[in-house]
Amino acid sequence: MIKRFATDAWRRQGFFRMLNRMLFLAGPADQRWKVMQRFYGLPESLIARFYAGKLTLPDMARILSGKPPVPVMAALQAVLTNPSRLRAMR
Repeated sequence: MIKRFATDAWRRQGFFRMLNRMLFLAGPADQRWKVMQRFYGLPESLIARFYAGKLTLPDMARILSGKPPVPVMAALQAVLTNPSRLRAMR
């Protein structure tokens, strides 16, 4: 039962893990504030659903749409980075 709960949680949180990789791997550390500034400029209701972990597909599209605060190619590379390689780099 615990394994099923953990597996389900892992699947539900995939979008959030992707955003995390994009934030921490796609742009320079001293520019991350731009990502956060853009995010907190989104509608309050979307931000509330984000923190509740209840984003809709349109919410996800809205978060990813617009002028990207990080280079697109760097963001794609971050998304495609194998998480096990990140652990090996530490």
